[in-house]
Formats: sequence, structure tokens, C-alpha cells
Amino acid sequence: MTLLLQASVILWDFKKLNILLQYESHKVRVEAVVFSSCDTYLISLGGPDDSNIVLWNIEVKEALCGSYASDRTSGDAVTLSPMNLRGPCFMTGGECTLKVWTLNVLDRNLRSMNVSLGKIKRIITCIEIDYRDEFAYCGTSTGDIVKVKLNYSHDINILDPIVKPVLIGCFAKFPKKISSKQPLEAERYSQGVGAILLLDDDSIIVGAGDGTVDMVRERDVSPDSLIQKRTGKLINPSLPMLIMIRSVHVGSTVTSAQKLGDELLIGTIQCELYVINMKTFSVKLMATCHTSTIYDIAFPSQYSDVFATASKDDVRVWSVQTSQELLRISVPNFTCSGVIFTHDGKAIITSWNDGTIRAFTPQSGRLIFTILSAHNKGVSAIAITTDNCKIISGGGEGQVRVWDVKPSMQTLQFVLKEHKGPVSSIDVSNTNKEAVTASTDGTCIIWNIESGSRLAILFSSTLFMCVRYHPSSCQVITCGTNRMIGYWEIFDGSLIREVEGSKSSALNTLDITANGKHFATGGSDQIIK
Repeated sequence: MTLLLQASVILWDFKKLNILLQYESHKVRVEAVVFSSCDTYLISLGGPDDSNIVLWNIEVKEALCGSYASDRTSGDAVTLSPMNLRGPCFMTGGECTLKVWTLNVLDRNLRSMNVSLGKIKRIITCIEIDYRDEFAYCGTSTGDIVKVKLNYSHDINILDPIVKPVLIGCFAKFPKKISSKQPLEAERYSQGVGAILLLDDDSIIVGAGDGTVDMVRERDVSPDSLIQKRTGKLINPSLPMLIMIRSVHVGSTVTSAQKLGDELLIGTIQCELYVINMKTFSVKLMATCHTSTIYDIAFPSQYSDVFATASKDDVRVWSVQTSQELLRISVPNFTCSGVIFTHDGKAIITSWNDGTIRAFTPQSGRLIFTILSAHNKGVSAIAITTDNCKIISGGGEGQVRVWDVKPSMQTLQFVLKEHKGPVSSIDVSNTNKEAVTASTDGTCIIWNIESGSRLAILFSSTLFMCVRYHPSSCQVITCGTNRMIGYWEIFDGSLIREVEGSKSSALNTLDITANGKHFATGGSDQIIK
């Protein structure tokens, strides 16, 4: 029996930043959440493991009803959109499913009506409804826009459509090049349509999977006149009904679009927020972040205005004052496990899971040098001496390697094979003659990096995760999975004292101030002390 975790829907007070409403009616994942146009109801849609619609009354803070979002003959619903004039009504769309829903408040149930699409099969990715509840525009993974007539009455108190909602056509862009020899082919959006926004002047903002953001206008012709038939069969269901007015390109797949005054806010799948000026259609990156785990963070020596972070696919440099990204160094399909600045600030040294050490310039991100096959199971830790002449790297196989670094050549000096597990942390003493390495095999080793010999070894019943020299270079401080912070003597490797750093979970990292009076730790309990 598989136990499915509950997914939460949380309603927040925007000004006070406290929780007004929270419920866990969905399993594993919440696919979409919208407010009704009357602001009375909160409608949520569960993911593939759930596929249920839950409708809550915000005023009384109770669930009114729920329903399964899809028929057995269709796929899962993935998107929601409320009607603009009818509060209890909304639409859902997904894999070969498009429905109009109506809430019966008295009976506390939901009624649904399928949109008649004929033989057209589409995966609906987003839905936008015009302000009169007359038409719905649905983006598809095919790259066209499905226009649906909702067939509501002019009386907004009548909540059910008079007749079944029906497809008008699948609209795509009017082609840039027209050939007299071939039939007029519509130009679909590459990688599908991710977001649609209807503007007040009847133009449409379309965000595509390839990062294209277009402002288009619907042609003033009948869709029926554009349908070309041969022996009674439709050649191409996508009709060239959209004329492009303006276009701009953002970095990745567009997932959302909103209008804010004279500007457009565009969100992408790469966690980027762009602002587009409606008048000039110029684009500006406002905010961004990593899309996966951040494995390391580093500040330049004696400089606290910028810092670098290491993650999957890229290394980024950030401004402390503005919290804005200053530089992005992309290495697709590889994960950066460590990042450090050289002490003169002229280079960023990075370690990667493909066993490569790469150095970049911090201003332009230009590649300075690459050490190929530095470790055969990925480079798991890295450090550099204060004179920038030596790089010490640790690998997943447990080896520690010392490299002599020059602008024109990087030479391997020593291979140190004492650790039996992956090297998790490396630190260099102030004298540049010694380095300490921590490993998940339960040992920390102090090395003479000038002769390549072992000076001392520290043993503990833990997986060491981080080690740092005290500024005096006479002691080291360690942390690991046993939740303890250890303070060790370098001379003979003896434990001076041990302090419990966490009550519940492992300690993953630590650092110590330049004067040696304070140190900070962070662990799996998500607490920094």
C-alpha cells in the first residue's frame, strides 16, 4: 500500500503576512489555484495523483464541494481559469479535456459541461477568458490557440451555458513568407504556448515555450473562410488568424504573464521574472534564482559586496546590495560542487561533477583554464592557497590532489591517497604550507602540501561534512552527521572539546570569523546558529 502525502493550499494575508486559511485536500501536488471573480471562492486543482477540484468559501472558511476534474476517457486537467462576470463559474483544461464548471451553492455540488471540440485533440496548457465571458482562448502544447465560444446568456444571473460551448477554431500566426504555390500554412509557436493574456484593446499577449513573447491581434475574417478542404477532409486544423504586432524574446519557456500598469510581467521556467515595457517592448530582467540545489557559496577575499553560488548547470555572481544577478556562467548538464575566488579576485575557481576544474573571470565569465580529468568520480571539494599558486582538490573516490597553477600551465604535484570515502571539505592554513581535508569515511587529515606527506589524522564516529582552520592555524574545527562540533589540536590530532550543534539532525557546514571569536554552523534542521 502506497501512502500519498497531502499537499497544502495556503491563503495568506498579504499585508500582515499571516495565514488566513489552510487545507490539505489534495494528494502529492497542487496543480493550480485561482480566486473566483467575486473573491468569495478559492478553487484549487490537484495534480496527476489527485485530479480533484476543491472549492472553498473564503468568508466562512469551509469547503463547499469537490469533484473529479476529468472524465475516464480523457487525461488530467492541469490549468484553471475563473469567469469574469459569473463568480461561481470557471473552466478547466488539460490533456484532451476542456470543461466549463458551475457551482450550485444550495446543493453544494459542481456541474460540468464538456466543450465540443469535434475531432480536434489538444493538450491545454493555459486558459484566458475575455471580460464578457463570451470567448475563451486556450494555449496548447501544439503551439496554437484554441478559441472557444462559451454560449452564455446575456443575463449574467444565468450561470449555465444556453447550449454546449463549442470550438471556433485553432488559431496560429499569419506566416511571414507567403508562397503562391503552396496552401497558406499557419505558423505555430515553437514548444507550445505557455501563457496568454488578453489586453483591453483586444490584442493578445502570447508567451511560448521557446521564450518568445508576442503581441498579436486577431484577423477580421471568418475562420470558416480559411479552412481548406481536400476530398472533404481538413488539411491543417491550425488557421492563420493571428497577426503579429510586436515580438521579444526572453531566456526560456514562458510560464505566466500579467499586466501591471504600462508594463508586462513575464515569468519563465528558469525562475526568471522579466519586465516588458508595453510602449517600446523592451525587456529587462528583474529577478532570478537558481532552479535546483545550491551546493556552495563564496565571497571574495576582504570584499563583501558580491558573492558567488554554485548549482546545477551554472555558477552565478550576485550583488549583496541589490540582490540582483550580476553574472551567470553556464555549463549545461553538469553540476558545480564548489566555488572559490582567488585571493586577488581575478578568477573564480569551480569544481564539477564531471571531474573537471574550471576557472573563469569574475567580470565577463570568460573561461581562463580547464583541468580535465582532475578526479575520476567528480571533484567534490576545492581550495586555493593565499598566493594563488596551488589548488587543492578532493574527489568522490577519496583522493586529494595538489595542483601547481600558472596562467599558461596547471601541473599535478601530488596525489594523496589516504581517505577511503569522498572528500567533503578542504581548508588551507594561513602559512600556505598545510591543508586539512574532511571525508565521509570518518577521518580528517592534515597534510603538508609542500612535501605531499601526512602530518596528523583525526578519527571520529561520524561522517565529517566540513572542516576549518582556526585563524591561529594551531587548531581545526569540524562538524558532521553526529550533530557534534569538534575542536581539535593539530599537533597530535587530539580532541580538545566537543559541543552539541543540533538537537535533531546533521551539521553540514561551518565557518569561522577572521578573529576566531565566533563561528557559524548550518545543518539539515534548516537552522543557522
